Amino acid sequence: ERRTSLTDVMWRLMNEEGMRRAELIQSDGYAEFVTTLWDEARALDASRPIVENDFIGLRHELVRSDIRTPHWYGRATREFLHALDGRLDRLDREEGPVYVTEFGEWGLPAADGAGAFWDQQDDLRALVGESSWPGTFDELVEGTQAHQGWADRVQGERLRTSPHVRGFCVTEWTDVPHELNGLVSLRRTPKQPAIDGFRTAAADVAPIATLARYSYAVGETVTVQLFVSNWSPVALSAGRLRVALEDADEWLEVPRIPAGDVVAVGAVALGTTKAGPCRLSVRLESAGADTEVGYPIHLVEPAAPRVVEVRGSAALADGLAAAGWTVTAEAGATLVIGERTLDADGATALEAELGAGRRAVVLAQDVVPVLGAASPLNPHWGPTPYAFTDGALATLGAARVLQAELFHCGADAHLAEVEGGVGVLVPPPTGTWGALVAGSQAGAGALVACQLRIESGCAEGYGFDLAVLSELVGRVEEL
Repeated sequence: ERRTSLTDVMWRLMNEEGMRRAELIQSDGYAEFVTTLWDEARALDASRPIVENDFIGLRHELVRSDIRTPHWYGRATREFLHALDGRLDRLDREEGPVYVTEFGEWGLPAADGAGAFWDQQDDLRALVGESSWPGTFDELVEGTQAHQGWADRVQGERLRTSPHVRGFCVTEWTDVPHELNGLVSLRRTPKQPAIDGFRTAAADVAPIATLARYSYAVGETVTVQLFVSNWSPVALSAGRLRVALEDADEWLEVPRIPAGDVVAVGAVALGTTKAGPCRLSVRLESAGADTEVGYPIHLVEPAAPRVVEVRGSAALADGLAAAGWTVTAEAGATLVIGERTLDADGATALEAELGAGRRAVVLAQDVVPVLGAASPLNPHWGPTPYAFTDGALATLGAARVLQAELFHCGADAHLAEVEGGVGVLVPPPTGTWGALVAGSQAGAGALVACQLRIESGCAEGYGFDLAVLSELVGRVEEL
């Protein structure tokens, strides 16, 4: 069977030239160079479209290009997809097709051999052995590949909600040294959980659900935006969508969809009744397609209201009070420190309070008392930070690599080489591990540090975020 490659369908003149030097691609010399290359390529082959410089997505930044080909890297988080929506909106206001030629996250390769100079197995095994991951190496690998498939799927599906995006390419098919975002390893071993997870985003006809978050407390409503993308060569006849969660379901009508087009079908809101892992299912029924896809939904028990003092965030204090918590400055109340409100001097002062017997939950800081400075996690391209739990937090369940659970509240920094209830591991070449949630005694007091960004969710009344904070308060009171 003949495999079609990019060079079978288009010519690419350059790749990422000027990515880090914006003045280069804005120069007269660059424009002349592109024009010369374009004329030569067109003279050699007039049958295929030409890409000027692979990574440029905006029409006004291009000299000559038949197709816009952005490279859009980022983690599968609410913040990145919100930014991606903005990029798509801008592209939709410009003429011409878009082919997203690079995106994707990493998944670790299985232990399928080592010894060559380009192998990373020894480095990976050593890093995993140093970290606080509670399982085996193979279990971590499988979890990272499942995360990769889910993350690539979420991003790929979001791209398909734009009618101007006519295709995409995951980076890359095969791992290369120090880039583990392939769907197969260096030794061509399939990363099957990644492939299986991503498969639905690459289907000819794809029902798509987009969510603002995937973690809720029982009793909350799950709001889902629905699309159907038709990348098949023929029009899709009218049909209907069934959206179901637990015992609730709704039906929506789907119009006829031309080949290569996408429609926004509508939105539904479904209730939740019991804690535990759950599956949101979306089934498309039409004369041209009958397919069902599923999405993980993480449901926890509602938070137990606590008695706390809040320092540094009026919005957090108001949100907790609205949720039924007692917010007070009276002695004995556990202290909750708002995100990014501690500098080095503040951390030193709080450490003195802890030593005198204070108990505190410290939310996402650059400097954490007792535990030290936090190290940034790259939000863009590069090794995926894999978050995992050791089972100590009921709100996050058993020991496993986390996926959709932290979509809306993932951390942007970690406590390096610190063990905790939620750990993180960043593979080589970064090669670091640490904690996103960790506790420590401090003199007569104690603290729990949480780098997960749950403050805004608590302020807005999100049940999952409130449940996490409630559990953290309970933990620090037990230390």
